[in-house]
Amino acid sequence: MKTGSILSILLALLFSIPVFAHDITEGDMERLGRHAAQGDTGAVDKIEDAYNQLYKNIDFQKEMDRARSNLVLMNAAFDKIAKAVKGDDASDPAFQSLIYATGRPNLAPFTTSAFGTAAAAGHQQALDVLLHYKEHGLLLSSAVEGLIPVAANNNKDAVDFLVKVINDNSMKSLWMMASQGLVAAANSGNPDAKAALAKYAVSTQ
Repeated sequence: MKTGSILSILLALLFSIPVFAHDITEGDMERLGRHAAQGDTGAVDKIEDAYNQLYKNIDFQKEMDRARSNLVLMNAAFDKIAKAVKGDDASDPAFQSLIYATGRPNLAPFTTSAFGTAAAAGHQQALDVLLHYKEHGLLLSSAVEGLIPVAANNNKDAVDFLVKVINDNSMKSLWMMASQGLVAAANSGNPDAKAALAKYAVSTQ
């Protein structure tokens, strides 16, 4: 094979998925997200590499602007994956990439919003991940956040989950977040959602 052909192949491989040596851009993260959405777990690994660079030696108390910027960058990748989840198929490559990412402790917190986006679009398996968050090593707070857009669509399972959170006095720190997902259900006449919102309102007085 000619040297020029070899060089062309190497360059194509190099630029197909960016390797982060210096600054990481939103476009870089979106490209990784698109690759991951096609089922490329290597792209998920590179998203974790980016995370490690973005959050290296970060002081969250003193570097709030950096933390916010990092969040935008990480969400840029996972938004692409979430919006690529199609139909109601557990074998969907984008969904499988999200499942793979939940096995990475650094990435798991970013997957819940992505699962929520997919679940709100009708992907039952994504909803099941949030409803059974413990089985996937996710935090309850992350599951609640992910379920907000699903409950806003008046999905019964998501609404019931958030109602249960507010009805549990040991979970008061999550009540405000859970209440955000119950407004639509309450406005649609769901008595449990109404009661939960009323309980939360009393607690804030």
